[in-house]
Amino acid sequence: MSSKKISTEECYVASIDLLGMKRIMCSDKEGNNLNSIRNIYKSWVKIFNEDYFKNIKVRFFSDNVIIAIPVSVSNGPDILLERIGWLCSHLLKCGYKPRGAVTKGAFYSDDIFVWGSALVNAYLLESKEAIYPRILVDKTVANEAGEHLSDFLLFYDKEDDKQCLNYLRSFGGNSVQWVSDISSSLGRVNEEILVLEKSNENGINDNILNKLYWLKKYEKEVINDFSFISNGFIISKYLC
Repeated sequence: MSSKKISTEECYVASIDLLGMKRIMCSDKEGNNLNSIRNIYKSWVKIFNEDYFKNIKVRFFSDNVIIAIPVSVSNGPDILLERIGWLCSHLLKCGYKPRGAVTKGAFYSDDIFVWGSALVNAYLLESKEAIYPRILVDKTVANEAGEHLSDFLLFYDKEDDKQCLNYLRSFGGNSVQWVSDISSSLGRVNEEILVLEKSNENGINDNILNKLYWLKKYEKEVINDFSFISNGFIISKYLC
């Protein structure tokens, strides 16, 4: 019996990885990180059934998250970028560092697998160019995002002039809580840096340190910039 033929559709697609997970998986003897990641994903699955994630397709594979929305959905780029911002801010708040990319193109997803050129392009952009704990946004996606969102959630990284998602602005709560949450994350990053610098014999930790230095700089810059607060920021009921 022949099955129904499936096909791709034009979508905005993001591929998000968690940095350092290869090392963490191999050293997670007690399964603490296994349970931590799975609990995060389980909490998300409940939320994905709510209107906030309407029309969003999400798939997990180990430490990789694929999130997409059809181009046919009104304000698709804005919706996807806001939701990615929420996911990344939640991950960072839980101690995990996201890196990813957002592209546009052919995509298919069901309960069995994912497929499409947009997925390949997002993966290549993330794995080859993102480098740091940042989410690169393809020019096509950025150009099709609304003007308000572009001003609000996108920025050019001075390191290499690549356009990125400013996911730190998606931390929930009022301004006091927002600063407190990012400051807590900055504190954890500083602690990691100190430990790695002390054991950086012959530069063995340089690769990890460069990523942490980037995140430290990003968090400090965002904390020091309060100009956007008067224009509001995403207040997420899911971030505690």
